[in-house]
Amino acid sequence: MLRPTFVILMDPSPAFIRQLEIYKAEHPEIPLRVYFILYDNSVEEQLYLSGIRREKEAFETGIREARVSLLHVVLL
Repeated sequence: MLRPTFVILMDPSPAFIRQLEIYKAEHPEIPLRVYFILYDNSVEEQLYLSGIRREKEAFETGIREARVSLLHVVLL
């Protein structure tokens, strides 16, 4: 099994970044550096940033819905 300490991403995808986060959480003793190679203001950069933005919004929506559901259960 590979145990990288450096990862260079030319086309970063949020899904692969999550896999790297899991890898780092499972192997805290291994130092990990991740580099993104992107042109400023490029289409790829905008796609990556919009993907991160969508992921953040989905996470925040899930938190809000869980909070509302919990309040609904408590009020019953």
